[in-house]
Amino acid sequence: MIFISSTSVYPDKNQIAREEDFLVPDKPSGKALLEAEELLKELQEFKTTIIRFGGLIGVDRNPGRFLLKSSKPIEDAPVNLIHQDDCIDIISSIIDHDLWGETLNACCPEHPMKKDFYQKAAKQAGFSALVVAEQDAPFKIVDSSKLIRLLDYEFIYSSPMDYIDALSEI
Repeated sequence: MIFISSTSVYPDKNQIAREEDFLVPDKPSGKALLEAEELLKELQEFKTTIIRFGGLIGVDRNPGRFLLKSSKPIEDAPVNLIHQDDCIDIISSIIDHDLWGETLNACCPEHPMKKDFYQKAAKQAGFSALVVAEQDAPFKIVDSSKLIRLLDYEFIYSSPMDYIDALSEI
């Protein structure tokens, strides 16, 4: 079984987040996902591979539209995003490699700052400049090196900025 989880299981404690970390999620959604992960790992009837995806970008998931929903200033912290094409490719690769019983982080290997990423996304989408928070926010940088190593995986979009650049070319 493949269980799609989220990087919300990792707290924002100004650290690099890895699969083997001891976890105490900040949010109720992260706590619920971690409980589900643990239940599935305990089952003996089958092996479950857990994929902890970062925030999803791609067709119909343009980051510029998320900016319209909030008047909060953009925090200056690294992003943990992944393109939907990489999500599908990673799931296929797990099946092709018969990789079961693992927990894998899945985010672009590069983590630009939110202010830089969302300013570029806003400009590309035709929005005015964004307000950036004056103080740094707690963060995490989700490390996908285990996934890259076990699947010999090469991301289609190594950086979320690559996706914004691709949108500009359309």
